[in-house]
Amino acid sequence: MQNVMNIVSAPLFPGIRGVLLSTLTVAVLCAFPVSSMAQEPLSHGTRPSGFDSVQEPTERPAALLDGLEVTYPESAHKQRLEGVSIIAAWIDRQGYVSYAEVHESSGHRFLDSIALRAVVRGDFRAAQRNGRTVGSRVTIPVEFRLQRDEDQYDAVKSEEQLRQEAEELRRARQMIEEERIRLEEEIRRLKQRQKSDTLHQDQDSSTKQSGEFIR
Repeated sequence: MQNVMNIVSAPLFPGIRGVLLSTLTVAVLCAFPVSSMAQEPLSHGTRPSGFDSVQEPTERPAALLDGLEVTYPESAHKQRLEGVSIIAAWIDRQGYVSYAEVHESSGHRFLDSIALRAVVRGDFRAAQRNGRTVGSRVTIPVEFRLQRDEDQYDAVKSEEQLRQEAEELRRARQMIEEERIRLEEEIRRLKQRQKSDTLHQDQDSSTKQSGEFIR
């Protein structure tokens, strides 16, 4: 039984689903081991004639439309293997990977095989030149990195920071409520004072008028 991680590639342009492929980095956090895999060839398909040639400019480069599905062998996990596999692939006119090879090894054949398989199974959009889809070569670095204790600590620390912010917000709201109550009490007292002053002024005015009438 295999655990499969759906790895979403980091877009060069946030918000755009299609990722331009000049150099596309796919980072893999290796936290879920799977059963050991047999060694695989480090290339796939038949190398096209123009694979090693300088690529002609395209008006729309090839793009990875979705994340790569990457598995991690249990044996590699136990050995704490990490590295970056750079895969060179040919995306044909239909958007399929007709050929792929390990351009630069991670230093571990297991990881190279996993990266190669993931790229071959990837969902791509073909390049376009002069209004027509064309085959093109892309280079895709796939980084394998083991989850470390500090990664978990960062997550706990971030959660603690959120708790602190929530507590600070609660205190701020309490202070605002207390200040609101204080101001309302001040307004009430001010109105009472104004009402009392007005009443005294009316009494003084009445008393003055009465004295003038008696004279």
